[in-house]
Amino acid sequence: MQPKNPSILVGVPTRTYVQAQTVTTLFSLTGTPNVRIALAVSLGSVIADKRNKICKQAIERGDDYVFFVDSDVQFPPDTLTKLLALDKDIVGAMCYRTYEPFEPNLTEKVTHKGQALLLVPKKWDREKAFKCWSVGTGTMLIKVSVLKALQEKLHEEWFRFGKIDGIPAGEDVWFCNQAGQAGFEVWCDPTIDTKHWDNYGFGRNEYDAAHGIE
Repeated sequence: MQPKNPSILVGVPTRTYVQAQTVTTLFSLTGTPNVRIALAVSLGSVIADKRNKICKQAIERGDDYVFFVDSDVQFPPDTLTKLLALDKDIVGAMCYRTYEPFEPNLTEKVTHKGQALLLVPKKWDREKAFKCWSVGTGTMLIKVSVLKALQEKLHEEWFRFGKIDGIPAGEDVWFCNQAGQAGFEVWCDPTIDTKHWDNYGFGRNEYDAAHGIE
């Protein structure tokens, strides 16, 4: 059950800078009702290490949630309210890549001819949140209770670049896999209008145009 006035550490890991549109988005979070918000910007070349540092900080502070925001992502002011209302262990908004075919950071694990594969799904529910195998950390809300439950097993290395059944995986996919194996659910909310910035804000419209979806 969600705390009445949850304490949330907004974590922004970045190698160099924070996009101007992301800064505007971060300011908008101060209007989220009935929450206590703190900001942690972690600089460094290895993003996984920066995420782990933020997770450890949230545990030490006694926060209820970590809300990861990538340094080049923009989303509406009510995003945090919507994600909190879902009351899930791990839930992320759908963020799209900045290059064609603009696929979302959404992954499913399938087995084909006895071989494990990590693939971007071809279809997903577009009208409401859905349970998934992995979602990107571009805009992701995590209960600190999940981090605590995995803390000893993972030696405070919640995020890492590793392999899943021999397949190289990013730190976000690796985390979701570890959490799923421990019995925690991962969800995605596709209704939140995110923009992934690289001189232009890429999102659902660009994906739809590239895939002929009207």
